[in-house]
Amino acid sequence: MSETSAEFTDYNDYSSCYDDYHAPSGLDLFARLLKPSMIGLDAGCGTGTYMIPLAEKVTFVSGLDANEEMIKVCKEKAARRGVSNIGFVQQSVCEKLPFDDSSLDFIMCSHVLCHIDTGKPFPNARRAISEFCRVCKKSAGEGFVAILLTTPEQHRDTFWYSHYNPTGVERYIEREISEQELRSVFEENDFSITDVFHCREPLQGNMYYNLSGVLNKEFRKNDSTWLLAPEEMEGILEKIRQDLEKGLAAQVFLDAERRRIEIGQASIFVARYNKCKEGDGLEH
Repeated sequence: MSETSAEFTDYNDYSSCYDDYHAPSGLDLFARLLKPSMIGLDAGCGTGTYMIPLAEKVTFVSGLDANEEMIKVCKEKAARRGVSNIGFVQQSVCEKLPFDDSSLDFIMCSHVLCHIDTGKPFPNARRAISEFCRVCKKSAGEGFVAILLTTPEQHRDTFWYSHYNPTGVERYIEREISEQELRSVFEENDFSITDVFHCREPLQGNMYYNLSGVLNKEFRKNDSTWLLAPEEMEGILEKIRQDLEKGLAAQVFLDAERRRIEIGQASIFVARYNKCKEGDGLEH
């Protein structure tokens, strides 16, 4: 583990299958905030799940990721789709961003912050968010920072298999900056959260509906909660097998589905500059 990364997932190992188990949940919600003239950054772009479709709606998007293999897959996908208005930076989101102050219309960061800290006081997440705020445009208050993450309530209630893996879920929650702390660090940088959108589509896309899929190692290594309770995995999988055979897992799934439809499996927190200083052009 490096000083700036608490990453517990081997992205080199599954960059080639990442897209099989990850869907761009909330993409339509995020797209509503965009304008064709915008220039933005996808911080932690991965394989371009969000970055590539976003680039089709704006002038230019830079993708930043620490993993070379993920960037490679993203470039290949973009080329196949004919998307060329993109650029890449290989580095951690914890480092100083190679962009000038107030130079970007938007910065988005999806499910990244949980991989850069092991818990409070979340120094790396705070550093990353401060950098997002620094490079975000402040004139007229049009620039924004969007953080997509899964809240503790969503973790516990809206994924059916969380019922079987509470230890992994709680350990994951410990690594994810809370909404209260997120609001605090934005305020420290003169930004305020102005919108919160709840993403109700399953984060794993159609793969989520295959209840026996969790018995597949490929599925589990693409959901970080499974990687955080290795000492309990054998017992967890055996319990799931038994409940699948008895039909009990189906009821657990339906209970979680009701909550997923109510509150979503992830949330997008949108923050904008909140200070009006003489001559900065902000409208009231």
